[in-house]
Amino acid sequence: MILKKLTLGLSFIFFSHVAFAESWSMHISEEGITKKVAEQPNQSRQAGTSKQHFSFSDSNEKGKTTFINKTGNKKFDPNNMADVNELGKSISFEVFEIKENKDSHSVFESGAGICYGFKSNDGVAFTDSTTYYVDKSKQQYYASIIGATVSSGVEPQNVQYAPVFNIQDPNLDREVKSEEQRNGKALVNKNLKKNKEILSNVVCK
Repeated sequence: MILKKLTLGLSFIFFSHVAFAESWSMHISEEGITKKVAEQPNQSRQAGTSKQHFSFSDSNEKGKTTFINKTGNKKFDPNNMADVNELGKSISFEVFEIKENKDSHSVFESGAGICYGFKSNDGVAFTDSTTYYVDKSKQQYYASIIGATVSSGVEPQNVQYAPVFNIQDPNLDREVKSEEQRNGKALVNKNLKKNKEILSNVVCK
């Protein structure tokens, strides 16, 4: 059910058909996706063009992060103690992160209160949908959909993960899926750790 709700949330993204004729290599990391396009020797000599390099990593970009109370649709400042205390006592809140090459939407829920649940055996129900764009138009992407229960002092429990791909170019699609097979689980663990730290280091510290 957790993953079904998040998967439906991706349905608003428009699809397009983009063809790539170049050779390239793809790397997926927590920061985003990096694509390097190899030089075509004959074409470069004839046209006088240099090697192309497209970076889809946002490692040097802070981006925009927004905390919202899910029930009241109110924005919160994580640097404001009163706002942090209100988030900790709430039963749910959302975090939106927008960067140049990825968007993420995380939801934290606990019927007993976020910080009470986080510091007890009940834990906090956590879901996350992070979309990594593989083209500048943001029409093609790989999405990581995660569900888990997070508690203080223990590893995340009941972890669920589903990758979603919307890539029209068949070669690019194969490369991204191959990279996901190699590094997808590591990426999930990094995202879980990062979001758990929102509770341990910000909301419930």
